[in-house]
Amino acid sequence: SGSDSACGGVGTLQGVDMGANYQIAGPTTSINSGDMPDTKEGIEELCPVCGDKVSGYHYGLLTCESCKGFFKRTVQNKKVYTCVAERSCHIDKTQRKRCPFCRFQK
Repeated sequence: SGSDSACGGVGTLQGVDMGANYQIAGPTTSINSGDMPDTKEGIEELCPVCGDKVSGYHYGLLTCESCKGFFKRTVQNKKVYTCVAERSCHIDKTQRKRCPFCRFQK
């Protein structure tokens, strides 16, 4: 829709303390067998953020490589985003870069 293209920019991120010291462990979590499926075989799920194919468990969630990197950069660089639309932008594989605020919230 028209509001999607107007979304983006830097500003305030509600609900996340960007001043806090976040510590990012490795890009994937160590998993005991039986807790979760093997991250290297049999994953056919879609990323819950953008709908791309997941690459494994990253920071406790099954996500794609793009969302893993986006989340890591956002936290490590203490990025703060704002949505210039209505904070309900459609996030999918082709439009995930349009609104970092809505992507991070999702």
